[in-house]
Amino acid sequence: MRKAIFVVIVSFALAGCGQVPTLRQSAPVSHGAGVQHQIVQKGDGSLWVTYAPQPLHQTMGITQGPDGKMWFTQGQGVVGSVDMNGTIVEYFVSQAPVQIIEGPDRALWFAEARNTFGPDIGRITTSGKLTEYQIPFDPNAGLASGPDGNIWVAGDRRSVEKVTLDGVMTNYPLPHPKHHHSLRGLIGGPDGNVWFTDPGTNEIGFVTPRGKFTLFEIPTPNSGAAGIALGPDGNLYFAESQANKIGVVDRVGNITEYPVPVSDKGPHYISEGFSGSSMWFDDQDAATGNYLLRQFIIATKTFTPPILPPFADAVPEYLNAGPDGNMWIADVQGRILVALTHVLTSKPDSVVLSGVGQSQTIQIHETQYEGGSFTAKSSNLNIATVSAGNQSNSFVVTAQGVGSCSIHVRDRLGNSIDVSVTVQ
Repeated sequence: MRKAIFVVIVSFALAGCGQVPTLRQSAPVSHGAGVQHQIVQKGDGSLWVTYAPQPLHQTMGITQGPDGKMWFTQGQGVVGSVDMNGTIVEYFVSQAPVQIIEGPDRALWFAEARNTFGPDIGRITTSGKLTEYQIPFDPNAGLASGPDGNIWVAGDRRSVEKVTLDGVMTNYPLPHPKHHHSLRGLIGGPDGNVWFTDPGTNEIGFVTPRGKFTLFEIPTPNSGAAGIALGPDGNLYFAESQANKIGVVDRVGNITEYPVPVSDKGPHYISEGFSGSSMWFDDQDAATGNYLLRQFIIATKTFTPPILPPFADAVPEYLNAGPDGNMWIADVQGRILVALTHVLTSKPDSVVLSGVGQSQTIQIHETQYEGGSFTAKSSNLNIATVSAGNQSNSFVVTAQGVGSCSIHVRDRLGNSIDVSVTVQ
């Protein structure tokens, strides 16, 4: 494995210890957005839920918020949230937001691309209070919550910026200013540093909170290193868009690469799945060019079969696991796509009882079961009651009267299924 390490003490590009950027505050307008949602089953067996915020703009970024909602950005000046029931609230911001993350202050931070007013970094609380900081470069290359309690930004001027929670900014130039640095991914690492990918120099590296850079050469030339994410095993996983590989680097710089199936090309964004057993990434079908999703299983170092989005024109941007255990994807076409990895089914799928006092056991199954207990509740106790069975995933339904009702079963993540009951 080829590996080169460069450790550089960098100087501040701004006068003094930092510079307070221009601050803009505004009272955002929030509204309940019209929601169109549907469940779509693909031919590959995958199940999807689709949300379409209104108005229909490019959906660029998505992340899990501290309030149990998913927060997203739309390119025409919207930051919004969607809860697990599909209720959407949108807030207008001054520019075109791209990536969004949860900051160390439990607020949502987002990067705004350059336009007439110049680029910004935005901060919005879960109650909708908005603050925007003007910065001197376009922050569209990466945004991360640093282990040091600051926001870190990769920009278009071959440097990394550290932004404190009150907007004080410090610039750290990259080690080789004459080289073709072009940072892409940015993530807080398990070692207290901020890691990044640099496809321009074909390197992956990190910067310490005090501005020291360390760089490692990626074994495959011109790999096109892009998105990067922290895995549950403490390693960093990154997508190689040109080499068609998933890379893994440990905290001392040892890099291992895994070729994705030859039927695919161009992985770009990557994220840890909810279960902690896999990394999800977007990819493309080599024959059609249509986008798809795959998982890299950490224990076996293998790839799952492709999962096809519910729409042929879907273009995944960022993707993140939600509090419900499912994978949420920002679709550039203006939609939010939810790949249902936690799908509940019942055997039998409905219950018919012949009279009062009769009972039947139902058994619940769930894809990617995370453990913990299921809960069940009858919609009408006068028709039927439900009690725990002899297994953690079984329930006994007992008839109390003639008529119809349903048994509502939930997992610990909030995913649910309704089993219909008829008492004759």
